[in-house]
Amino acid sequence: MITRVYRGFRKPLLWWLYRKVYAIDECMPFYSFMFTDSCKYDNGDEQGDWNKLYGISNSLNPHLFSYRIAWRYLKEEDVFELAPYYYDKGIRYIYYNRHKVVANVKFITYIEFDNVKREVIFNVDDKELLKLLNVPRPLCFKELGLYIGGTCKAKHTMKFKRRRIL
Repeated sequence: MITRVYRGFRKPLLWWLYRKVYAIDECMPFYSFMFTDSCKYDNGDEQGDWNKLYGISNSLNPHLFSYRIAWRYLKEEDVFELAPYYYDKGIRYIYYNRHKVVANVKFITYIEFDNVKREVIFNVDDKELLKLLNVPRPLCFKELGLYIGGTCKAKHTMKFKRRRIL
C-alpha cells in the first residue's frame, strides 16, 4: 500500500471518527513502513519539525492522550530519524532515544500497550525506544494516521510504503 500526502491536503472536519477503534484487549497494529526518496525535504529553519508516522490515542482529542512514532528528515546525514512522541494530559513529549533509517529500506514499528502493567512501549525494528509506566487505563484506543507538518506543510507530494502486519 502506498500512502500519499498532498501539499495542502485538508482532512474532513471530524477525521478522527473515521479511524478504527480497538478494544483494550486487542492487539495494537504492527506496520512495515518504507520512506521513499520523495520523503526527503528541505524546510530551511523548520527542518527540525516533527511529522507523525502513526499512533494510537485513548482520547477523542489526540492532543490530550496519545502515543505516536514521529519522524523527520536529517538533510546533513541523509537519513530519517524516528522518535517516541506522546501527549500526557495535554503536555507534549518527544524523547531523545531515537532510531535512524534510510530511504527505500523497510522497517517495522509498533506501539505496545500492556493494560495489566499499565505500560506503553514504543518499538522500531525490535528496538525498544521508550517504555512509559503508570499510564491511564483506557477502555479502548483509536488509531491515528500519518500527519505531515509541525509549523510547515509539505512542500511537495510524498510517497510512503505502508503495510499492516498485524
